[in-house]
Amino acid sequence: MTEKKDSKLFKLGFAIIAIQGVAMMAWSFLIYNRGSLSWDSALYSQAAWMISHGHFFLFDTVAGFSFFGNHGEIIMWVLSWPALLIPASLWLLIVQVACVVGAEIMLLNWIGAKEYWKSNPKLSKSKVYILAALILAGNPWIFWSVAGDFHLESVALFFLIGACSSFDQGRYRNAFIFAGFELSCGVVGVLWLLGIGLTLLIVKDRLRVGLLTVGLSLIAFCGFYILGADQSLTIKDGYPYLGQGSSISKIFGIFTHLGDIASRIKQRLSDIFAQLGSAGVIGVLSPWGLVAPFLILLVNVSNDYRQGVFAFPGFQSLPVEFLLIYGFFDVLGKVGSMTLLHKMSLVVLGIIAIGYTLIWFPKIPTAWLDVSRASGGALSSAESMIPQGGEVIASQGIAGTLAERKYIYAMRSPGLFPVNQANLWIVVAPYAGIETESVSDTLSTLSYLATSANVTLRYSSSGIYLYEEHGLTPGESIFVGPDPSKKSVAEEPGWALESNIGQVDSQNGIPTSISSRGSLSGYVGYGAFIRSGPGDSLVAQVKLSDSGGVNVEMWDDSTNTLLAREQPSNNGIVQAALIQGVTPSANLPRVNSVLHGFGIWTVRAAPGPSGDLIEIRIYSNGSSPVTIYSVTWMNQR
Repeated sequence: MTEKKDSKLFKLGFAIIAIQGVAMMAWSFLIYNRGSLSWDSALYSQAAWMISHGHFFLFDTVAGFSFFGNHGEIIMWVLSWPALLIPASLWLLIVQVACVVGAEIMLLNWIGAKEYWKSNPKLSKSKVYILAALILAGNPWIFWSVAGDFHLESVALFFLIGACSSFDQGRYRNAFIFAGFELSCGVVGVLWLLGIGLTLLIVKDRLRVGLLTVGLSLIAFCGFYILGADQSLTIKDGYPYLGQGSSISKIFGIFTHLGDIASRIKQRLSDIFAQLGSAGVIGVLSPWGLVAPFLILLVNVSNDYRQGVFAFPGFQSLPVEFLLIYGFFDVLGKVGSMTLLHKMSLVVLGIIAIGYTLIWFPKIPTAWLDVSRASGGALSSAESMIPQGGEVIASQGIAGTLAERKYIYAMRSPGLFPVNQANLWIVVAPYAGIETESVSDTLSTLSYLATSANVTLRYSSSGIYLYEEHGLTPGESIFVGPDPSKKSVAEEPGWALESNIGQVDSQNGIPTSISSRGSLSGYVGYGAFIRSGPGDSLVAQVKLSDSGGVNVEMWDDSTNTLLAREQPSNNGIVQAALIQGVTPSANLPRVNSVLHGFGIWTVRAAPGPSGDLIEIRIYSNGSSPVTIYSVTWMNQR
C-alpha cells in the first residue's frame, strides 16, 4: 500500500514539472507568434540559421563581431542544425524550455537519491520529491528565465546540474562528460563549473575531483581568453571600475577595488535576497548552496552593464535557484527530526517564498510581452514582404523575429549601419517590443525616413512600418535615426501616434496625418513622448486642423500629472498650437516600475532612462473633425 502511495506521489511530482513545462512552452510559442523577440534572440537566431546553412566561421552582425567572440559558445555549432527544418528562433525557444525542465528533473532525482529520507518517516523520498517539484514550479525566477528571448544559460544549466548530481553521487565518468559539455557553453559555463569545482573542495571525499574541475575551468578560461571569446559588452562594459584593460587584468583589479564591489553589493541587496528568499534561504548552509551561488551572485551583482541589470533574478543566475533548492533539502535532511523552532522557521521561509510567487508571477506578461496581437500580425506580414536573404535593420525589440539572414542589425540607438547590398529593408516599431531606443527617437526616425530620398514605405499597419532603401553602394554606411540636421527639436509624425478613434490619412500610399472618425470622442492621438528632468520647462508644437472641441494636453506619465491643457480652434485651417509646461519637482512621488515589487518582496529594478516621461495627448469631444500632422518638441534633442 505504501509503495502504491509513493508511486502516486512520484507521478504527481513529475506531473507538476510537466505542467510547468507545458506552460513554459506555451509562453514561448506566444512570444514567438507575437514577434516579441529582441536583441538576444536576434544574436542567437542569426547564428543558428547561419550555422545550419553552412556558414561555420560566422560574423554576427547583431553583435558586430565574430560569434565566437560572444563568450565562445561552441555548443551552438551542435545545437543549430534543426534550424534547417524549423525557424531558428522557435527552435531555440524549444531548446531553452527543454533544458530547464530537464535540469529540474535531474535536480529532483539528485535530491531523491540522498540517504536521509530512508531514515525519516515524516519526510519520505516521495514526499520530498513532490515538495521539491512544488518549490521549483512556484519559483518565479525560473519562469522569468524563459519568459523573454533565448539565452544559452538555460543549456549550460542542464549540463551543470547533470555534472553536480554525478559528482555528488560518485559517478565521475558521467560528471566529466557533463563538465565537458558545460565548458562548451563558453565563458559563462566555465565560470559556473569553476564554482562547482570550488564547492567540491569542501565536500567530503571530493577534494581530488574538485581540484581537477577547478584546473579544467581555469585552463578553459585562459583558452577562451587567448582565442578572443571575451568580446561581449557584458564583459567589456560590465566592470569599468576595474580598469579598461584585458579580462585578465580586470580579474586582478578585483583585489584593488574591493570597496567598489562592496558598494554595489549594498546597492543591490534586494536583488540578492530575492534570489535567496524564493529558494528557501537556508540552502546557503549547504556547500552546494553556498560556494557556487556566492561566486555567480558576486559576478552578476558587481556587473554595471546597463546599470546593473544582471543583478536582477533571471537567466544569468539560474544555477543559484537550483543549487539553493538542493541545498535547502540537503540541510533539511541533515537536521533529521524537526523541533517546533525548525517547523516555525520553515513556515516563515515558506511565506517568504510564496510571497515572491504571488507577487512576481503575475508581472511576467507585463514585463515580457510587449507586442500586441495586431502588431504581431503586422510584423509577420512585413516579414513576408522582405526577400529571402534581404539585408534588414530593425527596432531591437522585434529584431529576433527577423534574424534568419546573413545581415541583420538591431537598432538600439540612432547611428551608422554598414551596407552590404544595394537594397536595404528597415523595420521600425515605435510602440512594440522591449526597446532600448526611446519612443521619441523612434518616431523621429520615422519622420526622417518619410522624407529621405530613395526610401519607400512598403507596408504599415498596427504600429509596424517597413521601408525599403534602394540604390545603395555595398561597403558604405548609412545613418538611421532622427534627422541629424534638426539638433534642437524632436519631430514626431502625427500619423505614427497611437490612437483610440483616429485613422491614418494617406496620399499616393504615403501616410500624411491622422484624423478623427465621425463623431466619436476620445484621444485622436497620444504617445508623443519625450524625457525631461524635474523642473525643466517644456514647449511642444502640435500641427493640426480642427474646428473646436479639441484639447491638447501635456502629461507627466511618471507622476500621472496633467502639466498643461490648451484648447485651440483653427476653424479648419492647418496651424501650429503651442503648449508649455514644467516637469514636477523631484520630491513628487514617481510611479513605481512594474519591476518593483512590494514590501520585503521588493526588487531593485535597473534604473530606466533618466528624467520623467512626458507625453502629448490630443483629445476630441467629437463635435468636429480633427487632423493631426505632427508633434514637435522644441529644444529637446
